[in-house]
Amino acid sequence: MLCIFFLFVCHVLYYFKAFSRSIPQSLFYIYIFVLLISVLFWIEALLYHDTSFVSMIRMPLNPLFCLIYVYVVLAFDEDLFHLLVKNVLLVSVIFLLIDIYLLVTRFETAFAFGISPLMQFRTAAFWGFVFYLVCKPDINRKYFFILLIGFLLCTFIGAIIISRSWIIQGLLSLILLFFCYYRQNVNKTFPIFIFVIFIVLLFIYGYYVFKDTGSYEFLMNKMYNDSRSGQYFAVMEQFSFYDFLLGGGAFTMWIQNNVEYAYIDNQTIFFMYRYGLLLVLFYYLLVLFPAVKIFFSKRSSKIPYFLFMWALAINGLAVFNGVNWDWPNLLVMVACGRCWFLLKNEG
Repeated sequence: MLCIFFLFVCHVLYYFKAFSRSIPQSLFYIYIFVLLISVLFWIEALLYHDTSFVSMIRMPLNPLFCLIYVYVVLAFDEDLFHLLVKNVLLVSVIFLLIDIYLLVTRFETAFAFGISPLMQFRTAAFWGFVFYLVCKPDINRKYFFILLIGFLLCTFIGAIIISRSWIIQGLLSLILLFFCYYRQNVNKTFPIFIFVIFIVLLFIYGYYVFKDTGSYEFLMNKMYNDSRSGQYFAVMEQFSFYDFLLGGGAFTMWIQNNVEYAYIDNQTIFFMYRYGLLLVLFYYLLVLFPAVKIFFSKRSSKIPYFLFMWALAINGLAVFNGVNWDWPNLLVMVACGRCWFLLKNEG
């Protein structure tokens, strides 16, 4: 683990100079300040908490998560960017197959709460499919069906393990798939209604398969149960304005029903009570600012849709999506970098 971490740091340093030229200079200076704050939070966590270096590396939203921001530069290298886009679909299919294997062989643990391999592989596969959809200029019918099957499987797995947020996320991905493909083929003979009927029939089939099971009843009850508001009220009651402004450190906890929690489903709030408002603002400035500008420009790029979906996911739409050193966050940085690349080419 330590060797991998130090190799990662060396790789980041290799791209650091290119990163300084990839984003606006003023934003780069803010990044340096943010990085210094992150290092201080890292030092504070090691000195004042009973934890090891390896535990710090593996913890969610660890203080040095902002090192991965440097990977926006990967989108500025045309060959490297297109190589990533070309292979991301295969990688995502492999991740999904591993996830299905885990679901079949370890079904009894599939319902365990928390970050599990089942959740991680499905999350990695899902965001890989979305990334390929928005970065591939032309999606032909073959790739449309591959993405359709991938999104449907992610959605059905979400239903099987009773995750309403992943069902919603899956439905959004299907809407995006149809939107992108239909816009690309609007002047061609394309029986879009056939695919709509296909999806409707699949959901009807799924309903009749699961309607008499305890999972279906539990999912329906969960659909009408608000499990988030209580978290938000508890957090807001326990932290002051200055806590959110300055952050409480990497091991800040909150309490609900006499139980301590480190994690909350909303990453913006998670960000703020750990590391303060500045790091939150910088993240959204880096990721969403270029996406919004591209979205409202004359360019027909689909990449902003990926970043908008990610922003919704980390703000509570889909659980266990977070900012860390992993595959989905690498894709987010590359997509973000591609938006900066398009803006830079526009002058």
